[in-house]
Amino acid sequence: MDIRKNDSVALKTTPRQQIKQIVSRRKERLGDPHERKSTSQKPSRRVQIEDKEKSKPNQKKIAPPVELNEDRKTLKQDNKATPVSFDQDKTTVKQKKKTPSVNLDRARTTLKQKIKQRLNFDKEMKPRPPKCLIVGFSKCGTSALKGFLALHPDIVSPKKEIDFFTNYYFKGLEWYRRQMPPSLASQLTIEKTPEYILTPQVLRRIRDYNSNMKLLVMVRDPIVRLQSLYLHELIHKPQYSDSTTFRQWCGGGGRTAHVASVVDYASHIRDAFGVFSRKQVLVQSEEELEKFPIKVLRRIESFLGLRPVFTKDHLVYSKKKGFYCFNMSKSTFSKAYKSVEMNKNTGCFTASKGRPHQRIAPNLYRELVAFTRPYNRRLFELLGRTYAWENFR
Repeated sequence: MDIRKNDSVALKTTPRQQIKQIVSRRKERLGDPHERKSTSQKPSRRVQIEDKEKSKPNQKKIAPPVELNEDRKTLKQDNKATPVSFDQDKTTVKQKKKTPSVNLDRARTTLKQKIKQRLNFDKEMKPRPPKCLIVGFSKCGTSALKGFLALHPDIVSPKKEIDFFTNYYFKGLEWYRRQMPPSLASQLTIEKTPEYILTPQVLRRIRDYNSNMKLLVMVRDPIVRLQSLYLHELIHKPQYSDSTTFRQWCGGGGRTAHVASVVDYASHIRDAFGVFSRKQVLVQSEEELEKFPIKVLRRIESFLGLRPVFTKDHLVYSKKKGFYCFNMSKSTFSKAYKSVEMNKNTGCFTASKGRPHQRIAPNLYRELVAFTRPYNRRLFELLGRTYAWENFR
């Protein structure tokens, strides 16, 4: 009876309902298989990475990837911001990027400018006619004067005497110009030939060549000049031998025509004043150049209209030589070395300068002094000044 009732109940349920009932009873007994699967499933790769990152607190966290779809507007704004800042610093960025090329361009430009300046300099450098002549007198410090003047950056001069207006006038003015060293238009060329002043005809040739020519004249104690000229001619003139005495060289005494031609400065300077204006002729003494060279050089600077550059450190006094020598540390020393004979190791003149003079016999000395005094007096009257020459005090 009971069985029938149960069967009737069972028969009243549908197959689908029966299946659901069976499944529900199984769930109650064993639990949900889907839930067991999810609990036993391994964590995903992303979860593992996040767990590892959490286990390393000292390392920097990697930002999660940006979802392009979600942050599209933000990215667009960022992309737009970059060109704006670039435009603001456009000049700076370009300079940073182009620094090597800019420096290279500047170097090339500078090099081109230097080459151009050098080419223009070389074109401008050419022999130019002299505007000043050292015309006298021989053995009166004319070589020293020319050498000292060569220290001036605006002065150039040939190393040797040209003797153009005396011996080579027939070769023409162009030949004379070619004998001059190359110079700039701003520089002044000075030529030295002490014999120019001895002949009025030569002075007139110089005036015809350049009526504005300026003349430098050096004088010296006549007795000392006689001694110096005697030693010079014994070496360089074949008509004299080593046995020629000073008296013989003077012509046999102290009152000869030969002596007169040496000690008579006034006549030759008067000839120069007759051809040129006195403003164009400057007379200096060898003694003053020897003792106070910078003072004399500054006076000549003013006479020639040159900028003043001479200072005491251009020259150094040599106790061994007894006179001033060139300061080899000056930048213009090499230029001076090319214009005069000197020892390049000491900066002093060669051994021919400053040679000791032979002592004159007392009788001849007194005769020379007495004979020379009137010539000195005429010179002092002509110049309006005197020189404290040792032999005439």
